[in-house]
Amino acid sequence: MAVIETPMAEHARMTVTGAKVQVDRCAREIEAGAPRDEVLYGQLLDRVVLRLACEGGSPTSALAIAGQEVRGTAWAGYRSGRARLASAAASYLTWCAPAPSWAPHPFGEVGNRHPIAWTSPVGDVMVDLLAGGALYAKSLVPVVRAAAEGPVVVRLLNMLAPMQSSAYLPNGQIVPLVGSAWWFEGGVR
Repeated sequence: MAVIETPMAEHARMTVTGAKVQVDRCAREIEAGAPRDEVLYGQLLDRVVLRLACEGGSPTSALAIAGQEVRGTAWAGYRSGRARLASAAASYLTWCAPAPSWAPHPFGEVGNRHPIAWTSPVGDVMVDLLAGGALYAKSLVPVVRAAAEGPVVVRLLNMLAPMQSSAYLPNGQIVPLVGSAWWFEGGVR
């Protein structure tokens, strides 16, 4: 017995298949907007911010650099993921980066992250650990201090809520970043 497929049945099958593909795309977009892999997000953010700082990029170039940095990663096809990285990097440059008189310098890898280190004109060293509200970055503070070649201020920057960021001073004191000498609000590079 032969099955005769009507155009209506074929259309219904294509619609269901198309809906499934659309749902899959939506699920990927949602996941990219709220990544479960906190480590990958932090690594990508480190790379984007480091490039912006070292290349003298502006907040407006963050999206292009984020697009380049996600190539070859699980975030490559996610527009919302690139936008999230670019937004956090632009926020860093706008609200958290030190004044242009400070120079970025290499710090090396700590754990699986690349902190951004800065040297002031008078020789003060500051290392920024970028976090998206994650506890993982907080666990790296002692490792950064041990890797530093002298007294260093470590700033733990919550890029999802910069006002909740902290500064770990060389004397062991932990202070809220806002209102401290290590808060560079509005010092756009």
